[in-house]
Amino acid sequence: MDFELTILPEEQEIIDNILEDQENLDALFREVVLSKKFSTERFEDFKIVMKIAVHYPERIYSYWDTLVLLQKNKKIDSLYISMNLIAAIIKADHQNRFEEIIDDYFALLYDSRISYASITALCAGYIAEHNERYRDGITEYLLSLQNNELIKVKHPELLKGSAIVSFDRYFENSGNQEAILDFVRSMQNSKSPKAKKAARNFLKKRKIDFQ
Repeated sequence: MDFELTILPEEQEIIDNILEDQENLDALFREVVLSKKFSTERFEDFKIVMKIAVHYPERIYSYWDTLVLLQKNKKIDSLYISMNLIAAIIKADHQNRFEEIIDDYFALLYDSRISYASITALCAGYIAEHNERYRDGITEYLLSLQNNELIKVKHPELLKGSAIVSFDRYFENSGNQEAILDFVRSMQNSKSPKAKKAARNFLKKRKIDFQ
């Protein structure tokens, strides 16, 4: 999910009406998070909830326990929703509750299903960007993907490309830049077009020569 979510003018009035009444927010949250059916309408509602989470994270933070429970659900739609929303509200986690679930959250990096592992890798960058408490730990999780023995997906380089996208979000604020650069450089000639593009864009953005 793209976390750079702009609230369109026609959406702002809708969101304002939702946030003015807690019952409206509760109903929308239930529809998105607790529904067992996947539908286009549910996904559109999810995008509204994501915009609320990114711009008003404290309003969604109150549902933290529900999101953590949902994250344990192995259905891809439920996992996608919970992983993204937990990342989006990390700015509001002043109680440091993410610390209690960080290992379970990032265990999915080593899942055999690329969709699960990639969701985790892509969410990692937003969390690291917006909560420095977890930045070094997240860097270590992502750097661990250099060890192919830990990766269970069939296309490990594609997963590493997702890690580079996350590194790009917070590289300048990382305390381990050399290790990240080594990781990125190792992927600039990747067999995965997406990973190769991510690596080269990362280096080009910072005016670092290709090797």
